[in-house]
Amino acid sequence: MIPSEMKIIITDTSVLLNILATGQAARIFREIPAEFILCPAVAVEALYLRSNEGERESVDLTELLENDLLTERATESPAELNLFVELSIQIGPGSDGESMCLALAKSRNYHAAVDDIRARNRALRLIPELGDSLTDTAEILHRWQRIANVSSKEMKSLLLKIETRARFHPRKSHKLYDWWREPKIF
Repeated sequence: MIPSEMKIIITDTSVLLNILATGQAARIFREIPAEFILCPAVAVEALYLRSNEGERESVDLTELLENDLLTERATESPAELNLFVELSIQIGPGSDGESMCLALAKSRNYHAAVDDIRARNRALRLIPELGDSLTDTAEILHRWQRIANVSSKEMKSLLLKIETRARFHPRKSHKLYDWWREPKIF
């Protein structure tokens, strides 16, 4: 969960793509009182969204990076690199984005935005203390709706864009599943 005070949130690929799918990424990153970070592995993985017709659309992060709404940070120390490798092994193939995101979150005391339940659970086996610093797409957007006073109608439209363009929706067991289906401000 994102605490009320400003924090640094490092996002994995799926969370980044979900926010981009809304078409309101700049607004979301600007209005949430947090600094949003991505790592090189996520920048490499965040390639495409789907158009409304189902065609692949290239993702361009240039404007967000140039306007300091998103900042790129890489592993710098041997300890960060070693943790990235350990997490990659623990989480499994295809997890470079999540692994680097979580390694930087642990070593730099960031919050990590990760939607992949399997990746989260496997990372928590290796680093249990990460649990207090994990967030996800639904939590970020729920908080943004309250902060920015986004109407239920607009939020519903944005969540449908995520489902269409990024092929994402939270599991039924997610604590914000009902909100996702009917995004009322509370």
